[in-house]
Amino acid sequence: VQIVDLIRCTIMDTIYTRRESANTWTEILTPSMNEKLLQESNKASSLEVICSAGSVFEVSGDETYTVNLESWECTCRKWRVTGLPCMHAIAVIERTDGCLYDYCSKYFKTECYRLTYSLSINPIPDMYRNSGNLGIIPYSPRSGRPPGRPKVKPTVVHKISKRLIRCSRCKEFGHNKATCKATI
Repeated sequence: VQIVDLIRCTIMDTIYTRRESANTWTEILTPSMNEKLLQESNKASSLEVICSAGSVFEVSGDETYTVNLESWECTCRKWRVTGLPCMHAIAVIERTDGCLYDYCSKYFKTECYRLTYSLSINPIPDMYRNSGNLGIIPYSPRSGRPPGRPKVKPTVVHKISKRLIRCSRCKEFGHNKATCKATI
């Protein structure tokens, strides 16, 4: 019970801390995702963009990639995996004068982060302190017959003392008339 209370208190504190820090953010994306987007944007400045058809573009640098803005896809597949535009997509978005934040996954936005930590875990009073002595004695549960065939317990064999054999010829114990070696 104590470890559960410790975990609950830790989670309560974490949720409160993250909620308070999220309330101070002014950017559209969370700070860590904003930093990653800025790094990718710096890489995108050296790429050349060629328009193909509508929302499909060809981006060339060391290699050539195809970017589709409508389906949020790039042939490098980084945009699809991470949810943030890759440097090729950023080059296209900047060329078309689009907003980078519109092409980021909603889960990286500050709004969604705040919504995640908007609810909290309510404190729980100590149950031992409030219960008092009500005179209730907890009993162990009734134990019924377990399922299945009962185990066979070994029976204790009582040794029955054997009657001593007595010879009818020599009157000694330990043998009978057929095995008697006494001379007549």
